[in-house]
Amino acid sequence: MQNIAIPATRQTPAIDLRVSEHRLRLAGEAYPENAVAFFEPVLKSLGDYLARGDAAALEVEFELRYLNSASTKMIFKLAGLLDQAAAKGRPVHVRFIVLEEDEILRELGADMSADYTWLDFEFVEAAL
Repeated sequence: MQNIAIPATRQTPAIDLRVSEHRLRLAGEAYPENAVAFFEPVLKSLGDYLARGDAAALEVEFELRYLNSASTKMIFKLAGLLDQAAAKGRPVHVRFIVLEEDEILRELGADMSADYTWLDFEFVEAAL
């Protein structure tokens, strides 16, 4: 299993999966022209990583600034994979970082926390 390091662009978030460190980080804006094409390889790699059966705690950090509806669906799909792993006993801690005044992403994080109850969720407010 290889690490993933995708740099951010104006339309896509940085994605950093460090397998040996059991860390995943997504940061930036997500409105690619084709969200499925952008996120599917990440979902596949994450699924492969989680299928290894490793019991090490996984640290996940979302620091997103904007998502279009297609990217939101893909982020929820990613969270679903994490939740399934957590339901099978793997500790998964999610840090969801939002800007103080970003009600839309705060609501997204609240929805994710409510929908995926196996995840250990932490909200962090960042100053503008």
